[in-house]
Amino acid sequence: MSIAEKYATLKDEKIPKVYAAGKKSEYDEFWDNHPIAKGYVNGTNLFSGAGWNDVTFKPKYDIKLGNCYMVFKACAVTDLVERLKECGVILDFSNATNFYYAFGETKITHIGEIHLTHSNFSSATTGTISMFSYSQNLHTIDKIIVNNAGTTRFSNDMFIYATSLANITFEGVIGYSLNFQWCPLTRESITNIVEHFSPTVTEQTVTFKKSAKEAAFTDDEWSELIATKPNWTFSLI
Repeated sequence: MSIAEKYATLKDEKIPKVYAAGKKSEYDEFWDNHPIAKGYVNGTNLFSGAGWNDVTFKPKYDIKLGNCYMVFKACAVTDLVERLKECGVILDFSNATNFYYAFGETKITHIGEIHLTHSNFSSATTGTISMFSYSQNLHTIDKIIVNNAGTTRFSNDMFIYATSLANITFEGVIGYSLNFQWCPLTRESITNIVEHFSPTVTEQTVTFKKSAKEAAFTDDEWSELIATKPNWTFSLI
């Protein structure tokens, strides 16, 4: 092999390695200096805007958030659960204090576990104002955890124009009114919601999308379901 051929071979072998090393260095430098590298952080506007998408959103560290005001507002990531899994990190909302417009107008289709257990959510509905508003691609929320005292409050527009939301489950006791009038919820989701209603509260209303109810239940099945929580008012729009 000539010197020229040896040089060409060496060049072909080294360039990809040097490129990969440089790329990894840039990735490390960015995320090592990102707020999430420090652990529990204020999430206000942290990943908002279309600049965060399936290419750019590649967190190196677990994300542990407090204030989640507009945290993913207008974000262009698609399957948030899958993206986090691919990156090998978790998104921890267990200490979240506020979700005002947190997932508003996103491209997100799938969200994991959300905690509405902080005392802030028991004192007012402001923490969930427009939480999922106009996120028209969102079809699945794995779980929303509320407190067992049934004191978590929900804004009336929490799910406004979340027009693809079909799958959702709750954990804890729902003691205040909820409005799903925009959401084509499945039979399983509707049943889960009703099962988590407090059996003792009064003057509370749940609103479901009429066409979702009609697609999921016969009249007899619906009557049987709502009879399990006679202390609640069921509205269909």
